Amino acid sequence: MNGETIAMIKALQVKSIEELKTSGGSADAGKVLTVGSDGKLIPAELEVGEGQVAVDGSLSVSGAAADAKKVGDALSAVNGSLENLNDTVNEHLGMSYFPVEKGNFTASGDGDSVASIKYYCRTVSGFWIDCVDDTKITIFNKDPNKYKFSIARYDANGNYITATLWINTFKYEYTVLSGYKCRVRFTTLSANVEISVDEISNNFTYETEYLDMPTTVDSLDNSWKLSNSVDRVLTNYSLPNDFSATNFPITIYTDRRKYFYNFNESSFKTTGGITYYCKPYNTNESDGDGTKENPIMLYTYLTTLQADGDTLILQDGVYCDLAKVKNSSDKIHKNINIIAENSKRVIFVGNEYGYLAAQVWSKNENSRTYINNNSEYVKGATKIVQKFMGRFFALQRVDTYALCNSTEGTWYKKDDNSSPYIHLFGNEIPTYANVFVNNITLPILYCNSDNQNINLYIEGLIFIGGGNGGVLFRNSQIYLNPKLCAVDCDFLHSYDGDLSNDAISILGANAYFVRCRAMYASKDGFNYHKYNDVPANFIEIDCIGSNNGVDGVAESNPSSIAYSQNGSTSHDNAKGIRINGLYYNNYGTNLADVSGSKTVNIQCSVYEGAETLGGDKYDCDFGTITDDGNSVMYIESCRSFGTKNSIYVATGTEMHINNSDLNGEIINNGTLYINGSKVLS
Repeated sequence: MNGETIAMIKALQVKSIEELKTSGGSADAGKVLTVGSDGKLIPAELEVGEGQVAVDGSLSVSGAAADAKKVGDALSAVNGSLENLNDTVNEHLGMSYFPVEKGNFTASGDGDSVASIKYYCRTVSGFWIDCVDDTKITIFNKDPNKYKFSIARYDANGNYITATLWINTFKYEYTVLSGYKCRVRFTTLSANVEISVDEISNNFTYETEYLDMPTTVDSLDNSWKLSNSVDRVLTNYSLPNDFSATNFPITIYTDRRKYFYNFNESSFKTTGGITYYCKPYNTNESDGDGTKENPIMLYTYLTTLQADGDTLILQDGVYCDLAKVKNSSDKIHKNINIIAENSKRVIFVGNEYGYLAAQVWSKNENSRTYINNNSEYVKGATKIVQKFMGRFFALQRVDTYALCNSTEGTWYKKDDNSSPYIHLFGNEIPTYANVFVNNITLPILYCNSDNQNINLYIEGLIFIGGGNGGVLFRNSQIYLNPKLCAVDCDFLHSYDGDLSNDAISILGANAYFVRCRAMYASKDGFNYHKYNDVPANFIEIDCIGSNNGVDGVAESNPSSIAYSQNGSTSHDNAKGIRINGLYYNNYGTNLADVSGSKTVNIQCSVYEGAETLGGDKYDCDFGTITDDGNSVMYIESCRSFGTKNSIYVATGTEMHINNSDLNGEIINNGTLYINGSKVLS
C-alpha cells in the first residue's frame, strides 16, 4: 500500500477561542526549523542545556494558559539562544488551526528567527482551504532561493488526490475547484511569503505550529480575526486495554486533536537523608566534609557513605568517579538522588583515569597533533570525543599519522600498544574539559539491585562513553522492582569497539525519562529488555533518540544486527509510552517494538532514518519488525517523513494509527488499523 494514499489522515478542525487562549503551554520554545539545500524541512536542535530555559515548565505539563509576559519572556529566551543552535530536531506537537477572513496576510521572519511577535504566534507552517466556490490562491515568495512550498489537493472528505512538487518561484497562482480541499505547506516555519486568497467564505483555516498566544483575544492584531469558534473539551486519554494491568505514573489529556500530560518527576526523588555537595575525584586534592564550600569527592561518597534518602549535589566538572568504582557493591546500591548543581555542566566519562587528561597531552613539534603517553589513561582507547562549539563530536580514527596531522577531528594510533595522536576540530588545544577518552568495557553507571529495590533519581547529567550500555539499570533475582527516573540527562557515545553498546539499557526495571537524549551509541539509544523474566516498563517524555549506530560500525559489519540500531526499542513484553519524542537518523528502524512489546506513541516526530541497505523493515520509522507475534504499537498524532517506509507491520503484530501525518510508504504484513478502521494487507 502506498503511504501517500492514507498518510494525510489528520482531521480538519477549527480551534476555539478558549483553546487559543491556553495553547501557549504546548510550545517548546527551544526548537526551530531550518531548510536544507534540497528544500526539505530540517529540524534544528538546541544544544546542551539551552532548551530548558525557554518556557515555564508548568505550561509543558499542564497546557495551562500563558500570560503575555511569559510568552514574551519565552520568545526572548529563544532569540537569545539562536546563535548556538546545533544538530537536528523537529517541531513535534500537533498542528493548530484557526480561521481568518479572506484577503492578504504576511508571514514574516527570515527562516532563522522567530516570526514577528506582533502576531503572537511563532511560525507559519501552512494553511488549508475548504472551497465552497472556485478559489484562486496567489503566493508571492519573497526569497525563492531560500523558501519553497507545495500545494496538495484533497476531495471533500479529506482524501489525498495529488500534490505539486516543491515550488520556488517568486509568484505562483493556483485554482482550487469548488468542492475540494487544498493544503499549502512551506519548507520553513518562518517563511517570508505573502499569500492572497480569493472567495473563501469563512472556510479558510490558517495552520501554525506552537502557538504563543496572549491571554486576551483583544490583544490580537486586527489582521487575525477569530470566527466560528466551537468549545473544545479536555478529557482524559485512556490507555489501551493492553496497558490496564500496568500502573503508569502519568495522566494524559486530549482535546481530540492535541495531547497534554501531567507527570510529576519530583515525586521520584528520595527523601529523608543527608545532602552532600560533591566534586570530581582527583589525587591532587583532599576530601571535604560535603558542604557547598568544602565538597566531598563523589568517589569517596560512593565507596564509604551511601545511605537511603541522600541527595548528592554535583558541582561542575568532569567525573571519572563512577568508572573508577570497581567493586559492584560500591556501585549505586542505595536509594539516592544525583543532581547537577548546574544542569549539563556535570560530565561522566568512561575512563577511570579521566582526571589525568590535563596532565598528559603534549604537542608534536611542527605539527597540528597532540600525543598522549600516559598508558593508564589511553590504553584500550575505543573512542575519543571532543566538546566543540557546545556539542560532543566523536573524532574519526584514521589509518595514517599524515592524515591525522592534515585533518581536523581525527585521531591515529599505530596499534593497541601505541600512544594516540589527536587533531582536534578548530585546531583546539586538548584539555581536561574538551577531550574525553573512552576505554572501559563496562557501563559508566551500573545499578544491579542485588541488595534492595533501588529507586534512583538523576538530573542534569551528561554521560560520555561506557561499554555494554553507557548506563545499565536492572533488577535482581530477589529484588524485581527497581525504578530509575532521569531528567534533563544526555547519554552519548557509548562504544567499546563492537555493536553491543546501547546508550541506555534497562533490564526488567521501571524507567522514566524526561527531556533526555540517547545519541551516538554503537547500537541503540533507549533499549528495554526483560530480566529474570520480568519485563521492562518505561515512559519517554520530550526525549531524543538519534544518530545511533552511524559511527561506521554498522557499515563495516554487514550482519543482520548491523541494520538494527534504533532510536528507541522495546523487547520481551515490555510496555511503554513515548510522548513528544524525536527519533531520527538511526542506522535501522527509528522506533522498533518487538517480541510482544506494546507501546503508545503520542505526538512523536520520527524521520530521516539512516539505514538503506538492510531492507524495508529497517529503512523504516515505526516498526514491529520481527515476526514473533503479539507486538502492538499505537501511533497517535505522530509525524513521519524522510524515510522510505513510515510503517512496517510484521506478521502476527498490530499497528493502530490515528490522526497522524505519514509521508513514507506503509508495509502491512500483520494487522493494521487507521483511525479505527481495519486495513487489508
